[in-house]
Amino acid sequence: MKKFFIILASTIVLIVVALAVAPFLFKDKIKAKVDEAIAQNVNAKVYYDLDKFSLSFFKNFPNISLTLGDFGVINNAPFEGDTLTNIKEFVVVVDLMSAIKGQNLVIRKISLVEPYIFIQKNVDGVANYDIAKPSSDTAKAAPSEKSTMKTSINKWEIIRGKVIYDDKTTPTFAQILDLNHSGSGDFSADVLDLATQTNISSITVRYDSVSYLNDKKMDIKLVLNMDNANAKYTFKENSIKINDFAFAFDGWLQMKKDSSIDLDLTYKVQETDFKNILSLVPGMYTASFKDVESSGSLAFDGFAKGTYFKDKLPAFGLNLLVKDGKFQYPKLPTPVKNVQLDLNVANKDGVIDNTFINLKNLHFEMGSNPIDAKMIVKGLKSMDLDGQVKAKLNLAEVTQIFPLDSLTLKGIFDLDAKVKGIYKSANQLPALDVKMAMKDGYVKTLKMPNTPLEQINFSSTVKNATGTMKDMVATLDNYTMLLDGEKFVANAKVENFEDYTYSANVKGNLDMDKITKIYPLQDMTLGGKILTDITTSGKMSLIKAGKYDQLPTSGSMDFNKFSFVSKSMPQGIKLTSAHMAFDPQKITVSNMQGFLGKSDFAASGIFTNYMAYVFQSKTLVGKLDFSTQNFDVNEWVPASDPNAPKPEEKLEDPTPIPQNIDFTMNSSLKKVLYTNMTMTDMKGIITLKDGIFKLSNGNFDMIGGHFVTNCSYNTQNPKNPKFDYDLDMKNVDIQAAVKTFESIKKFAPIAEKIEGRLSTNFAIKSDLTKGYAPVYNTLFGNGLALTFDAKMKDGGFLNKINSAAKFSSPNSGGDKGVNIGNTRVQFDIANGRIKFKPFDMKMGDNIINIGGSSGLDKTLDFDVISQMPAAAAGAALGDVMTKLGGQNMGISKVLANIKVTGSHDNPKFSLLGITTDKGKPEDMVKNALVDKAKQEGEKLKQQAIQKAQEEATRLLQQQASEKAKQEAEKLLQQQGAQKAKEEAEKLLKNKVKLPF
Repeated sequence: MKKFFIILASTIVLIVVALAVAPFLFKDKIKAKVDEAIAQNVNAKVYYDLDKFSLSFFKNFPNISLTLGDFGVINNAPFEGDTLTNIKEFVVVVDLMSAIKGQNLVIRKISLVEPYIFIQKNVDGVANYDIAKPSSDTAKAAPSEKSTMKTSINKWEIIRGKVIYDDKTTPTFAQILDLNHSGSGDFSADVLDLATQTNISSITVRYDSVSYLNDKKMDIKLVLNMDNANAKYTFKENSIKINDFAFAFDGWLQMKKDSSIDLDLTYKVQETDFKNILSLVPGMYTASFKDVESSGSLAFDGFAKGTYFKDKLPAFGLNLLVKDGKFQYPKLPTPVKNVQLDLNVANKDGVIDNTFINLKNLHFEMGSNPIDAKMIVKGLKSMDLDGQVKAKLNLAEVTQIFPLDSLTLKGIFDLDAKVKGIYKSANQLPALDVKMAMKDGYVKTLKMPNTPLEQINFSSTVKNATGTMKDMVATLDNYTMLLDGEKFVANAKVENFEDYTYSANVKGNLDMDKITKIYPLQDMTLGGKILTDITTSGKMSLIKAGKYDQLPTSGSMDFNKFSFVSKSMPQGIKLTSAHMAFDPQKITVSNMQGFLGKSDFAASGIFTNYMAYVFQSKTLVGKLDFSTQNFDVNEWVPASDPNAPKPEEKLEDPTPIPQNIDFTMNSSLKKVLYTNMTMTDMKGIITLKDGIFKLSNGNFDMIGGHFVTNCSYNTQNPKNPKFDYDLDMKNVDIQAAVKTFESIKKFAPIAEKIEGRLSTNFAIKSDLTKGYAPVYNTLFGNGLALTFDAKMKDGGFLNKINSAAKFSSPNSGGDKGVNIGNTRVQFDIANGRIKFKPFDMKMGDNIINIGGSSGLDKTLDFDVISQMPAAAAGAALGDVMTKLGGQNMGISKVLANIKVTGSHDNPKFSLLGITTDKGKPEDMVKNALVDKAKQEGEKLKQQAIQKAQEEATRLLQQQASEKAKQEAEKLLQQQGAQKAKEEAEKLLKNKVKLPF
């Protein structure tokens, strides 16, 4: 029995250990399956931290816990580089037994920790969440059986979430910050109560650039009865609170099969304190709002009833009533009092143009100054307007009503505006009569306590008695202000908005540093002074006709220690001085001196057609002379920390060149720093015209040589930009060029091993893609490179050539390097490869002929012929001599044909064959054997003749008759020739087979 319990305990321990380590043992396999599924089904980049993936049986025993950390999705085009979602931690807890049985799956908990969700739709209606790849299986799927499994979720939660919704088609923008949400419901039931609670620290909603909610706090408690079988949802207990304004819904909505929605909803406020709606007023809901004293009553209710489908709306209505409202900030002496508001919105049939808005009364008093408004709006497409606003504000009292600790205001502001008539489009306006005026205005800030902006006075009107653009008149009369004793005056008038007729004059000294301290600019800082004295008048028809001589414009602007710094340009621009003179035809720029960042510059020139450019977006023509003593380009290139983790790269579309700019700049730059390059005496002509940037005849000195370059960047088709570039480089140190130009390492990495000087000229052109990268199948070019007194720093390349050829020259270089002298190389660039025409290079005792190509992908494809003197050829010549039976036969040179493939990092050398200056070895052996056969045949022939002569002599001795003599001579000739032929044929028939 004891043994049994030991075995049982050991088994349990084994099972527990197995459950604990199983997730770790199968983690790589799980990742492989997940990655495979993502690649097959998701058109986006999905990332997750495998080290933060866990599948545990113990965290929530007896439930299974699945945890995934740092999970995210990054979009491909057309939202390339944008993050769709990022989740710090995703947790799912599943009931173990329900998962094993597989009938009713019980999910105990789903948790999303710090999720970030960015939902987008572009102007074409493409959504960034549509990332599912289309199925490649076009066969019609057989209808599947309805699953009997039901799923229930006990709890779900979102912790510290962030959601952004940006729909360019509507256009609608919404942002939710610090979202905390929790809920529960049994989704296995056909009818259930869904209970949720949501807290949002900040919600912003904009529609068509109009803000409806701006940085509001929201709390929602909701119990929603869900009838899933009938797609009907009924509001039970609920409360929606925006800042302190709380209201609730009653009623239901039902989803129909045709995607329409039937609904019957009512809503009303839960609390009737005026202070609650006051919390919605922009700027009011601050940390001190809880201490604001208030009184007054609030009523708010409304309804929506009918069908919502596409352009059809349900009938709706809204009522808002405030009576006897009053509020006062603590520690401030003056309240806003007698607040009365009566607003009604009604639409009886859901037709948007039948909407009726009636602001019957809006009245409140700021100190002793009343503000009154009323407005009737009939229809929202063609709006029939009848309204009036009248206000008189003592700005000194405003600071006694609202907490403005950093600002002192004085002056009297009057507003009287009336509107009556139809607004349908820009060509059909209501009658307008608007009057505004400021008297003795005064503004002082804590940043400039001793230099207020004072004596601000102006009157302004906008009038249109008939509702036509032709009769519209807008004026600004005698605007004056005094800043630190310096006066600024402006007057302007625009009438006949069908043919804008204008007149304006401005005169005075603007201290930008002081003005921006009074009126701060977001993400921008201005400084220095601008002295203006400009008078202009005219009309649009004259501008369109180009009759600039009939547009009297005169005056000037002088800049003194002017500076500009922004978030997008932190280096800043400084104008120590600049003078601009205006006339109808041109702007003349003179004495412009300053700094671009830390780099000095001076410029002068002329701009013409500026009026047509400003008013009609016609072409601005300019010519500028630009010079600098030291220009540091690196200051304008974002610095990067090589040790910092690389953020997800988002490639930018190439910047288009404006097609309404015709600009020429003659540049003279004494010294230019760019990355690791120092360029001196740089001169050239830069033009911007018709959407093309060009640099012509750019000359400069660098790394001991002289450069001449021409280039262009063409964005006439913004979706298919192009560039072309040519460079003439003379007498440059090769090693300095390799260290300076990354392209040399890419196209010709062997240059890293060569010392000497280089001259080259080449031209390339290509289309461009995102990130300004060339489209390699459109990359073409050609060029010529010359080296002088060059030397290969080590003999590695030559040793590999000799090894493949079986050469064993004592002058192969080794670690001392090899002299290669002067070399001339012609090349072409196409489809991402540089193709070299065959050229000769002398390396030690070798003369090497090289031709082929090298790719940007580092692949090699070269044919090499290496020539070596016979005396130094070593084993290669030994092989040839063996085939020739040890005969040299006057060979002075041996040539090896070698194929070079592989990559820059791992080149491969293959011997294709050996030749000599006397021909191919196999041909030489064949010829030698034939000559030997001929020699043997001639020898046998002579032996036969000799034998025949001896026989003939014997016969002559035996028979002295003339006839015998003749027969003997005849026999001698026949036998000698026949015998020689037979012997020669025998020799050739039995010759040794050639070894090739």
